[in-house]
Amino acid sequence: MKFKKSYFMVFLLLILCVVVFGTSYAFFSSINEEHGKLNIVAGTLDYKIESKDLENNQIIVGANHTKEIVLKVESLNSIDSMYELYYSIKNNPSNVNVNYSNNTKDIPRGVIEKEGKKEITVVINNDSSSDITVEFGVIGGLKDRTLTLTQEKSLTEEKVLSLKNAILTENQIIQTQPTLTTTSQEAGENGLYVSTETNDGKSTYYFRGAINNNYVKFAGFLWRIIRINEDGSIRLIMQDGIDNNTQYSFYPNSHDQYTYMYYSNTNVENGAMKILEDWYKEHIEAKGHADQTVASSYCEQAKVAYDKNYAQESGTEMKSHTEYVPNFRCENDSHNHGLLTLKIGLITYDEIAFAGSCFLKNNEEYYLYSDNYFLGISPAGFYDHKAIIWGVNKKGSFSTDAPDSLNPLRPVINLNQDVTVTGNGTVTNPFYVID
Repeated sequence: MKFKKSYFMVFLLLILCVVVFGTSYAFFSSINEEHGKLNIVAGTLDYKIESKDLENNQIIVGANHTKEIVLKVESLNSIDSMYELYYSIKNNPSNVNVNYSNNTKDIPRGVIEKEGKKEITVVINNDSSSDITVEFGVIGGLKDRTLTLTQEKSLTEEKVLSLKNAILTENQIIQTQPTLTTTSQEAGENGLYVSTETNDGKSTYYFRGAINNNYVKFAGFLWRIIRINEDGSIRLIMQDGIDNNTQYSFYPNSHDQYTYMYYSNTNVENGAMKILEDWYKEHIEAKGHADQTVASSYCEQAKVAYDKNYAQESGTEMKSHTEYVPNFRCENDSHNHGLLTLKIGLITYDEIAFAGSCFLKNNEEYYLYSDNYFLGISPAGFYDHKAIIWGVNKKGSFSTDAPDSLNPLRPVINLNQDVTVTGNGTVTNPFYVID
């Protein structure tokens, strides 16, 4: 009889020492012996993950894509339990982050009621050069147990905002107007400004000076935010020229007519408009990013001339740059050139001036500076059989060049105001546009 009691006590201690992680569980319905027996309820915790984006709990995210998905976790258990959604990456390159959105309905861990459901929004940022496969799973346990992941990874919160709200939230708007007769570096004018000098009087918010939080990662390229347009869309300029700063001509072979100073006339073989539209189709449209962009107005109006001679010979109402006051308005000029509705374009004289450049004054401390000469979209006039275009030189100053000169093309696009992003806009953590 003594032997039987000792054997039972050892057996009891072994049961009491069991600690269960994952999907197995055991608990006691009574701690009292009843006729020499101990009642134990044991079983398995089961959960189900559902999403239109998953196949076998996996999703493939392309290189240089940020994807947002909604996962529904359902408890298949007859008791309340602890749960945690986790992930693993099969081919695990660097520059990949998987987190849950701050806009999620439920968070990826906590208590789930019996036969209950949770809805979790997950953001996958693949900033690598290869596709990745992300697999999701659920670990469960009793309510009084702490869940512990091993090789799997927990999700932490990722702040998700619309790009427009992110810009306005992260920046204090400067209400005073900048001094445009000096560079932003000279005046120390850095920040987000507002102007109502637009066609409809609606506000546009623009960055000026040495800005370190207007970086955007989109379609695998790094961009800088120029401004929030009057319609709420966001205008971006690529940090570098297309094709690794390959030099292209604005208009090939000739510049001896005033028509060569207009961007819309470069829709010819090897012309700037044709080159950029082909680049857009290959790098944005063909890779599924086009839904993020909106057709927006670009301005090729001849507004400001290199000097009075160029203004006079151009046959338009152009003013000399010494008399011109930059603004964001645009209308058709006497040659019927002005507003263009396109998917891609170039930066205007006015936007360059508001960003921090000034004529014949070097400025290497504002966000457009790139150590490369580049042309914009704005004509600088026509004189002595020469058409010229406004641009920025290697010192960050306003400059001009002939349409047949060779320079990098820095494209400008506009993102829909409703696009959502993660990140904080810095170069190390730019605003990542969510697909």
